[in-house]
Amino acid sequence: MKIALDMDEVIASFYGGFLKFCEDKYGIVHKYEDTLKYELHNYIPDSRAKVEEFMSSEESVDLIKPIPGAIESIKLIHEKGHDQIIVTSRPQRIEDLTKQWLDQYLPFLADKVYFTTHFDNLGTKTKRDYCLQFERDLLIDDHIKYIRECIGVVRRLMLMDCPYNKDESLHETVTRVYNWNHILSELCLHEPSRP
Repeated sequence: MKIALDMDEVIASFYGGFLKFCEDKYGIVHKYEDTLKYELHNYIPDSRAKVEEFMSSEESVDLIKPIPGAIESIKLIHEKGHDQIIVTSRPQRIEDLTKQWLDQYLPFLADKVYFTTHFDNLGTKTKRDYCLQFERDLLIDDHIKYIRECIGVVRRLMLMDCPYNKDESLHETVTRVYNWNHILSELCLHEPSRP
């Protein structure tokens, strides 16, 4: 199977790291579970500048933790011989920090990351474009916009459940997944239990 993975909130807890950064540096407290809209400006004053500051800092590599179960599951999928790439809307200017994070957790994917045009318009392609180019069978993402743009292009779509996408209605080809165990179950890739 050929799989496209989003980075943030699928593999890496960007929100968790960023909210910790805002609390530590600016005294702004906001809980992830209260993030009912994707755009952070709804919760964090001057969020764009703070996101830029956070994403460009070495500190982000340490503060952004893996989503529970992601690393082990992605390694298992890799071991089973499935082709995985990361297609992210992170700005290309933080490519080195992104690869540094991946080197720490998923080194076999560090050179298989593709940046879209979403944030800085430096990329030349959308997630849909990359899914077409690399003939992906599955996209796992947390943002309904990217899931919707890939309907009809990617055979199977999984929306990672997050507070800001709970109210979204889903196309029949989209499966809402709640964690990495759920993803592995949907893919029939659970490891057999050991006695």
